[in-house]
Amino acid sequence: MYFIDVQGTLISDADKTPIDGSIEFIKELNKQNIPYMVVTNNTKKASKVFYEYLKSLGFNFGFDKYIDPLMLLDSRVEKEAVAGYGAKEFLDTLQTMGYTLDYTNPKTVLVAIKEDFTSDEYAQMIDFLLSGAKLVGMHETSIYAKNNKRYPGVGAVLKLLEFATSVSYDVVGKPSVAFYNEALNRLKLQDASAEFSKITMISDDVKGDLGGAKELGMKGVFVTSGKYKSADEIVPFLDDKLKPDEIFEDIGKIRL
Repeated sequence: MYFIDVQGTLISDADKTPIDGSIEFIKELNKQNIPYMVVTNNTKKASKVFYEYLKSLGFNFGFDKYIDPLMLLDSRVEKEAVAGYGAKEFLDTLQTMGYTLDYTNPKTVLVAIKEDFTSDEYAQMIDFLLSGAKLVGMHETSIYAKNNKRYPGVGAVLKLLEFATSVSYDVVGKPSVAFYNEALNRLKLQDASAEFSKITMISDDVKGDLGGAKELGMKGVFVTSGKYKSADEIVPFLDDKLKPDEIFEDIGKIRL
């Protein structure tokens, strides 16, 4: 049984094309009838839109095998008075989902990915949090890779804000327990015996995705086709209990 990341694992961070062997890996899972969920931290496009995009690239799986943070957002964040921070596509998606953006007196500061947060945006977030707003991250990725550069991920931004304000934060997507629990519940529709100890999580985010997965008892497989150029950049600095069980150049090198 598998949980499979998307960005940097199935598709390239550089040009969003399928990574070598990724389409074939999904085909083989289907052929062998192995239960799996595609678990992505997509927040820029509506869930169905991003799912259809993956299908257009050649990935053949049903929407019942797909989950992203936007699909859990309604149950985690009130729709009124949200100060959203992230790419324009994310803010547009929030409004399409019925969220009211408020940068005067928000109830929630909601953070998604963006490579060019400004000092003024950080200052505004800090003021809102010190005035009583809740802090929520769409996910808790460690690094965001784009245009051959690596930026602090949402997890790093949340840590910065927590340190600055002493306001603790909640996380909607990976690697939150709530997100993984929902993914597990959906996996059980494929195989009622599914449990975390039977699942292998495959991701390029060894500190975020895989760290949270291993804490829940999953096996972690780290692929170096995304955020990191090599395992040596990050793995030696991880706690032993959070180190991946296996490391591959890309998902195409994994044998079922």
